[in-house]
Amino acid sequence: IGYQFMPTQLLNLDKSFKKEIAKPPGDLTSLITDASGKYIFLSSKDKHWLYDSLGNAISNNQVNPYRFSRIGEISSAIFSPNGQSILTGAFKKATLWGLTGLKRTEFIGHSDDIHYLKFAPSQEHIITASRDNTAILWDIKGNIVQSFVGHTKPIFSIDFAEDGKSITTYSRDNTVREWQLNNSIDKTNYKAKTEVTSISYSLDGK
Repeated sequence: IGYQFMPTQLLNLDKSFKKEIAKPPGDLTSLITDASGKYIFLSSKDKHWLYDSLGNAISNNQVNPYRFSRIGEISSAIFSPNGQSILTGAFKKATLWGLTGLKRTEFIGHSDDIHYLKFAPSQEHIITASRDNTAILWDIKGNIVQSFVGHTKPIFSIDFAEDGKSITTYSRDNTVREWQLNNSIDKTNYKAKTEVTSISYSLDGK
């Protein structure tokens, strides 16, 4: 559990206190864990740290946390499904990092801040959503594969279909759009009656 101005607490599943870990200086902007629960990544406006599941900062011969200090203020972050890398969004750029803090790939193409990131099920592509009203599909080397244009306000949520053949986007224009990959035209457009905060496909894609 992390709060903007408070230390982060690790809790057991029964909600009993486990350990308090110091967060990076400044307001907390992101807190994520990998799928296995082995790593915890915390970021603030100024520093970014990687911890193990016991709340110990990983350093020395494993990870030098100071290498992450050049990321900038993170608006979104996610571990890769295999837990071997971290994808961050900071301002108009997304960056793929190894767990050693080594920069692997930069994804540059948005004209405004990135708010959401997602790995494709195959892990061979990623998608980014931005305040510039667009989403972009990238290959893992940082090349633009496809742009999704049609929303009239910033996009704040995205999801891949389980088969990897389509994506869904939600925007502040209160529309949910489903797009076929390799086709720049949205195949379905839903108008939400109330504000949507998150979208996700069911596992069977129906």
